[in-house]
Amino acid sequence: MEHFSIIQALCRAAMAEPSPALRKQVERLRDALTKDGEAKQAASLAGILAAAERLKEMAPSRIERSRATLPGEVLGRNTPVPVDRETAAPLAEIIFPTEINAESPCSIQRSLKLSARSSTNGQILKLFRQ
Repeated sequence: MEHFSIIQALCRAAMAEPSPALRKQVERLRDALTKDGEAKQAASLAGILAAAERLKEMAPSRIERSRATLPGEVLGRNTPVPVDRETAAPLAEIIFPTEINAESPCSIQRSLKLSARSSTNGQILKLFRQ
């Protein structure tokens, strides 16, 4: 079959979240290819169907929010940050409300443009936080 690689990619993408009607059409295409003697292409579609079935079997059937109310722990400056076991790289960055800059990025950009315009001798300005 001409352009089968495109059809195969379409089937693979569509089978990521298959509906029963979509699955039936892929099965029909597989059967038609088998009937026409295209065994390799039919086997490829059979593999896509089998992979989709395995993913469906592994998906949780029902997810519920826990009814238990857990108090949690207080997050403070001395609380250890979670790290990767292999590299010890931090998995999160904790920013407390007092560390957040009150100015929006737009107002900072405007103030930078104004200070650059007010430069009288055209030299590069070094900007520091106030």
